[in-house]
Amino acid sequence: MADSYIIQGTNVICSNMQIAGPNKIGYSRSKPSIIHKGKNEYYLTIVDKSLEKSFKCKMAAKKWGGLAMLCAGIAIVGIVALCVVTGGAAAPLLLAAAAASQVAIGIAIGAAIVSVGVGLYKEHTDCKALLESPDWQNGHKTVNFQGKRALLNSSFMICQQGGKVQLIVSDVIALEAGKLISSNNSKEVLIQFGSQFLNGVVGGLTGGGSVPGVIMSIGFYLKFESAESNQAPNIADDTKNGGIQYGGGIAEGATKGAYQHGMSKLEAWVWKNVMFSRILNGASQESIDSAANMWGAALAAPGAIWKDFAKSAGVGLGGAVIGFAIDQGANAWERSYELDTAAQINKVDTKDSGNNIGVIATKN
Repeated sequence: MADSYIIQGTNVICSNMQIAGPNKIGYSRSKPSIIHKGKNEYYLTIVDKSLEKSFKCKMAAKKWGGLAMLCAGIAIVGIVALCVVTGGAAAPLLLAAAAASQVAIGIAIGAAIVSVGVGLYKEHTDCKALLESPDWQNGHKTVNFQGKRALLNSSFMICQQGGKVQLIVSDVIALEAGKLISSNNSKEVLIQFGSQFLNGVVGGLTGGGSVPGVIMSIGFYLKFESAESNQAPNIADDTKNGGIQYGGGIAEGATKGAYQHGMSKLEAWVWKNVMFSRILNGASQESIDSAANMWGAALAAPGAIWKDFAKSAGVGLGGAVIGFAIDQGANAWERSYELDTAAQINKVDTKDSGNNIGVIATKN
C-alpha cells in the first residue's frame, strides 16, 4: 500500500509515553519552504523532530521514582526502629545508639526528595533527546524536500531514551493508541515503585539502615538500574549484576557491622541486640533493658564481636538475594505490559496504514 507524506501537525506516539493523548510533530529545520496547499502546513523530512510537548518519558519516572521509593522504604524501617528504641523510658545509652541511625535516615529522606525532583524534571525534558537521536528511518528513497528525504507515515525513530516513535495520520486512531500506551506505561511505573519500596524495606532490615548501607544501596541502584527496556531480558547481565549485588549485600551487612563496632563497644552491643534482635521480634521494655545490660559480656568476650560481624554479613547477603528475586519478579511483570504495548502499537500502525493527507508516495 502507498505511503502518505507527512506534514507538520501530524500525530506522533512513543512507546514510552505517559500522556494520555497523542503528540504533534513539527519541523526542526530552519526556514522550511514546501507547503501542503490544502492544509497550509509544511512537509516534513527525516531530520524534523520537533515535538509539541513532552511525552513524559516512563524511563525517567521508573528510574528516579524507583530510587525515591527505595529510599523511602529504607527510611520508614529506620523511623519505626527509632520509635521502638526511643519509646517509653528508654535509657540514655539506647538514645545514643539510636542517634547513629538518624544520619542514615536523613540521607535516605534527602535522597528520596532529590530523586523526586530529578524525576519530575527529566520526565518533562528527556524528550529533548529526540533532537539528538538518529534521524527517522524509512524515509522516501528518492523524494527530497530541501535536500532531505521526505518523511512518510511508515517512518519511525528510536529515541536515545529507548522509546520507539511512530507517526499516526488519523486523530481518532492516535488518541486510541495514546490511551492504551500510557495506561500500560503507568502500570509499569507503579510496579517499579512497589518493587523498589519493598527492596528498601528489605534493605533497611538486612544491612542498608546504616550510613554506609544507605550509600551503598543508592550506589548499587544507580549503577544497575538503567531503566532500559524489559522486552528482551538479558540473562547474562542480570546474572552478573545479581552476583555483584550479592557481594554488595555481604558488604552492606559487614560494613554495617564494622561501622557499629567502630563506635564504643557499649553502643555497638546495644545497637546489635536492640535494633535487630529485639526490635524485629517485637521488643518489650524488659527485653530492651536486658539487652542494654548485656554489654559487659561483649567486653569480656571480644570474639563475639567478630561472630556478630559475620552474622551481619550473612544477613546482608540474604537481603541481596531477596532483593534480586523481587527485581526479577517485577521485571517479568513490567515486561508483560511492555510486550502488550508493542503488540498494540503494531495493530494501530496497521490500522492507520491506509490513511493519508491527500498526497501519497506511489513509489518508494
